[in-house]
Amino acid sequence: MLSDKIILSIIILNYNTKQLVLDAVSSIEKNYPKEVSNGTFEVIVADNASSDGSIAALQIYRKTSKIKTFQIVDNGENLGFSKGNNRGVAVSKGKYILFLNPDTIVHEGTLTHLLEFIKENIGDVDGRAFVDSAPILDKAWAKKGGLGWIGKNS
Repeated sequence: MLSDKIILSIIILNYNTKQLVLDAVSSIEKNYPKEVSNGTFEVIVADNASSDGSIAALQIYRKTSKIKTFQIVDNGENLGFSKGNNRGVAVSKGKYILFLNPDTIVHEGTLTHLLEFIKENIGDVDGRAFVDSAPILDKAWAKKGGLGWIGKNS
C-alpha cells in the first residue's frame, strides 16, 4: 500500500554481509538525515537467512537509529535475488523503489538527484517506479506488491 508521505523505499537484500549492510544503512542515515527522520525515505533490509548475525545487528542498530521507517524482513531462507527483493517490495510504501546492494555507500545528494532526474525526464509517475539494473521479478510477489509489470523471466 502506498503512503502519501513516503517518497522513496530503499530495499537492501542481505545475505551474510553484516558489516557492509550496516555501513550502507548508516550512509543513508548520515547523508539523508531529514528524509529518513521525517519518513519521506524508508529503509527496508530483506535478509536471506544470513548466519553471520546480520538480523541481530540490524535490530540493535534500529533501536538507536533516527530512521523513522526502518523495516527488517526475515525471509527465513535464501530466496535468491528476485524473491528476496520482492519480499521487501511487498512491505514497501514508497512511490519510488530503489534496489540497493549492501556494499553500496550512498553519498549526499545522489538520491535526491536521482529523484529530481526521474521527475524532470520522465514526469510524475502514477503508480510506482522501480530503479534497478536487473528488474527480474517473481510473479507471485510482484502481484502481491501491486506491480503492474511482471518481469519477462518470472
